Amino acid sequence: MNVFNRIVVILLLLFSIPLLLLLIGVIVFPIQAADVLSALVGGLRSISTTSKLLFVMTSLLVLVVDIVLLWVELRAPAASQGVRIKQVTGGEAEMSTDSIEGRLAYNIDQLPDVIRVMPTVTSRGKGVEVLLDVETRPDIDVPAKTEEVMSVARHVIEERMGLELARIRANIRHAPFPKRPKETTETA
Repeated sequence: MNVFNRIVVILLLLFSIPLLLLLIGVIVFPIQAADVLSALVGGLRSISTTSKLLFVMTSLLVLVVDIVLLWVELRAPAASQGVRIKQVTGGEAEMSTDSIEGRLAYNIDQLPDVIRVMPTVTSRGKGVEVLLDVETRPDIDVPAKTEEVMSVARHVIEERMGLELARIRANIRHAPFPKRPKETTETA
């Protein structure tokens, strides 16, 4: 459908550019445009009834096709945000990015010191790009925890889901440190 849409847009542009140039000419040179229009109307009087009927029928057919295409384009469901599974033989399988995000969130959330994870998965060609927004406890070893999170994500994507990982990125954010209770000093 994408190729068809591009063809339609190109044809519309090729039609609209000369039309706009014609309208500019009519606005800039109204007297000359009226003379040309008068000559065209005079020429239309000499066209046979059969030719006029053929032109009207063709125009109506193009109008109906345009209306149907517009209706199909407006009613078309959004393209599925799916990713092709590479480890399937004898057919094709696709998984939605929402499912991938849910599974990543579940598996990474199981790691110790991870409070919350919000994965964002984007389909890129044959693979997926993964962005992980991870909230952790404030006192973790950041490089080690980042490596662990990315390792789990890579394992889930490539081995357990059979997808190709194009890129992975993690944003680590610490939860705030707990507030210490204020010590009260008693004065005697």
